[in-house]
Amino acid sequence: RGSKGTVVSAADLFYSIPGRRKFLKKPSAETAMCKTTFLEKALPFPHIAFRFFSGGELKTFLPPSSLKERVLHAYPEHLNAAMLNEAAETFTDHTITLVAGRPELKRKDRKFIHVFVNNRRLNEYSLIQAVEYGYSGHLPGGNYPVAFVFININPELVDFNIHPAKKEARFRNLPEIHHNLAGMLKSYAASYALHVSIPGAGISSGINSLKDTCEKDSTAAETRPAFLPLNEALFNEIRNKNREIRQNLFQTEAEAKFKYFGQLFNLFLLAVLDDSLFIIDQHAAHERILYDQLIEKKSTPQNLLVPIQFELSSESEERILIDNQEKYRQLGITATPGKDGTWMLLSLPDYCLAQAVSVIEFIKSRRGPVEELQKELYATIACKAAVKDGEQLDDVTATRLITQTFALKNARCPHGRPVWYELSKKELFYWVGRL
Repeated sequence: RGSKGTVVSAADLFYSIPGRRKFLKKPSAETAMCKTTFLEKALPFPHIAFRFFSGGELKTFLPPSSLKERVLHAYPEHLNAAMLNEAAETFTDHTITLVAGRPELKRKDRKFIHVFVNNRRLNEYSLIQAVEYGYSGHLPGGNYPVAFVFININPELVDFNIHPAKKEARFRNLPEIHHNLAGMLKSYAASYALHVSIPGAGISSGINSLKDTCEKDSTAAETRPAFLPLNEALFNEIRNKNREIRQNLFQTEAEAKFKYFGQLFNLFLLAVLDDSLFIIDQHAAHERILYDQLIEKKSTPQNLLVPIQFELSSESEERILIDNQEKYRQLGITATPGKDGTWMLLSLPDYCLAQAVSVIEFIKSRRGPVEELQKELYATIACKAAVKDGEQLDDVTATRLITQTFALKNARCPHGRPVWYELSKKELFYWVGRL
């Protein structure tokens, strides 16, 4: 460890190893891998400056900064300050610091789920799973969050010497860390339950790419900008204010006073509440309403008068059923092996007696803790029972659905899709240059 002001350089690491040189990839690929390693080493030490050179040119400079700023400087083309927040919490024998993205900042891969333990990047499946659990119910299926997790733990409770590259570790208190990490992220994601916005990165790139576009004024020879440059500070101030107003309104008024304007594309319901236009996804909203009702209701198992016989298509399906029989029974679903490799469905919860086919497909493919199975089952039943895309609603039905929607505590469907998008009067004025 050097004193303050020490400069450490790493260069030409393999210049004298001919065997290594023979197996080098293309220069661009090798550079990308070097940069990945460079960023992994730099992220946990935001107080230290890092410089990355390639071909004699400075490609990346990470100045001393806060942890959130370090993450933003490391991945400027993918992340935006408006969509990230930093938080920390201390527990008995470990501390967790997060730089986490809002639910809107979703991805199709796990590229930006990073876990560091005592300043080392780890590929610890259990902790990555804890991140995904924390965001469950706030992201659509097949999407993953942005979360940089920094865990500091008593060195006596972790062993890094089980993997040659120190990419894995063994913990004495892994269940506790898993629980605390998932809980922190669940609370964080829930804080945006009634607030949905366009990801800041998308707004910035979209506006900045168009801000120099000009259109000809038909009454004069001069040109004028077609779009105004984005003032992020002002835009975020408007967004945050809207969020506070909306949360207070929905928490204090059981039945919000809104004006219904009709149905768009046989899917979206348009309603004005206060000074905002709400574009409501009728299927996602109804799905969330039904899901919440199932959560609150105590179900009663019902024995079927005529058991339903079904077949399995693979050994893996049978293994899933056998391994999870007791868990399904706790949910009110009883299935037992029959003759000739078939199975018999004997009982169902009262809320899904009309959804036997969906339940059969569910129990053939799902596994996990009983609590997670229950949530997935409720989400499946709610999705099947909710009004569909393309279904026309009369004004009375639409108004009642909107009233129930505005009473929700979480404006996302059980699968994580937004129930509504809100456009305030101030935002609209902002976009057309009146603010």
